[in-house]
Amino acid sequence: MKQKKVNTNLVLAIMLLAGLLGYALLVQAGNLEPSAPPGPTMKTPNEIHEAIASVSPSISQREGYCKYISMPGNTTTTILTVPAGRRFVLRKLWVYYAELAWTIQGGPNLYIDASIFYINSGSASERSLMWDFPDGCAVVEGPNDLTFNSSLGADIKTHIVGYFYDI
Repeated sequence: MKQKKVNTNLVLAIMLLAGLLGYALLVQAGNLEPSAPPGPTMKTPNEIHEAIASVSPSISQREGYCKYISMPGNTTTTILTVPAGRRFVLRKLWVYYAELAWTIQGGPNLYIDASIFYINSGSASERSLMWDFPDGCAVVEGPNDLTFNSSLGADIKTHIVGYFYDI
C-alpha cells in the first residue's frame, strides 16, 4: 500500500512539471513597444519626471535636518539659521509642555503661535504639541533664523524635523 501511494505521488509530480513546462512553452510575451506615440493627454515617464523636478527641489538636493532642543523658559532661542540662497522646509514639530505660551518665527513668512495649536492631553507634565506640516507649507527662506520664543518660566523641549535645499 505504501509503495502504491509513493508511485501515485511521483506520477502526479511528473504530470505537474510536464504541465508547467508545456504551459511555459506555449505562453509568449507580446511586443512591449507602444504601437503609437502618446495621445494628447498622455505623458511619457520622462515628461512626468521633468514636471515634478521643475516644481519641487530634487530629493538629491535636500539636506535632512533633525534636532532635539531643550530651552530655558522666558527666552528667545535661535533653533537654526538658514543661509542666503537656501530654504528650510519644516516637516514635523513636537513641543513638550505646550500649555506654556510660545511662538516660532521664521522670517516674515513663518509664524506659529501656541494658542492656535494648543493640545491638552492630561496633566501639565504630559501636555504636548505634535504637528505635521505638508511638504512646502512651512518654509523659512534665507537669510533668516528660525527662533523659538517662550514667555513663561518653565523649560521647553522640542524636536524639529525638516530639510534644507538650494534656491
